[in-house]
Amino acid sequence: MGMEIVVRLLKGPAEKKAAARQVLEALPAWFAYSAPRERYIEEAGDQAVFAAFGPAGLLGILAMEPCTQSSAEIAVMGVLPQFHRQGVGRRLVEACQTTCRQRGMEFLLVKTLDEANPDPGYAKTRAFYRAMGFRPLKRLPELWGPADPCLVMVQAIQKTEQEKGGTAMQRPMRRQERQMEPQQAHKLLEECEYAVLTTVDPEGEPHSVPISPVVEGDRLYFHCAHQGEKLDNIRENPQVSLCAVTGVRLQPAAFTTAYQSVVAQGRARVAQGEERRQALLHICRKFAPGQQDRWEEEIAKFPNTTVVCVELTRVTGKQNGSQA
Repeated sequence: MGMEIVVRLLKGPAEKKAAARQVLEALPAWFAYSAPRERYIEEAGDQAVFAAFGPAGLLGILAMEPCTQSSAEIAVMGVLPQFHRQGVGRRLVEACQTTCRQRGMEFLLVKTLDEANPDPGYAKTRAFYRAMGFRPLKRLPELWGPADPCLVMVQAIQKTEQEKGGTAMQRPMRRQERQMEPQQAHKLLEECEYAVLTTVDPEGEPHSVPISPVVEGDRLYFHCAHQGEKLDNIRENPQVSLCAVTGVRLQPAAFTTAYQSVVAQGRARVAQGEERRQALLHICRKFAPGQQDRWEEEIAKFPNTTVVCVELTRVTGKQNGSQA
């Protein structure tokens, strides 16, 4: 039997950077230059870092960084020399592929040394990536300098058989008679004064917080502090869910409750530039009406306020009882 290998996502910049340092410093044949090695280690603190563990402890790491909503890149990867050719690298890449698939990504990229440089270690690296399904996409001879020509390799994230068959659909609502029309559900989301946002941390644990949302078409925005658990979770996994409930009225004689509720799913990201400014103005319109003369002034007071955009992919509503 092979060695037992467990792969998990690391939590927190300190843990990520410590693991990256332990592995990369043990691989001088690949990471001999201190400046780029230190850059990889520092950047790992803000990336999704998969770590493989065995009976002896840490075996290897893989750091992944999203490029776009449909693609991600393996920023750096390494396996301790004594554990080469024991399936550690394969397990790390497979864990990365699974996460990309869960996040709706279609492509995974990696940069490595082109064959124009005859380094035997990197010849093995290219062979490994080929075995994992990557194929050469483009050569960038000037990216790292003429002596170290870069090769970009890419693979398409393969869908599961269930997804190929089109059966990976959302479960229909059980009480169809209580389901709202889509326009009504969207209007409820637009008008709600607060909602509960749920993200998932690297260990798969849910984290829920109240937010004050505004909606523009198929985008929902909310503001928050510059740092926090929900932002850490969104950077690792942009898939989020929201729930809002209004019009709650107990009906004791009927042993039921009247309500209207909406549930939404989407992909979250941090809004930047003009999009951020417009979202903050929209927040002011909804939550500070009649104060138009002060909106710009108040926005300027909080340069570090973060605005999150959720690209809505599904909105459903449910109601019980008369809402007249």
